[in-house]
Amino acid sequence: MGGGSILVNGISSLTEMVNGSTFFMIPPGETTVVTNPSNWVNHPLEIEYSWEENYL
Repeated sequence: MGGGSILVNGISSLTEMVNGSTFFMIPPGETTVVTNPSNWVNHPLEIEYSWEENYL
């Protein structure tokens, strides 16, 4: 699994992580990420994904 963090307005906020969730690794190349909100969400989601490549 990948390591990660959750930021809200640039501030760490691990309380936003849902129990049972895990971070995942993004392989090199092009990747499609699909986000499916719960059925009770009644407004458009504003989601930003960002990552940095790391070399050992």
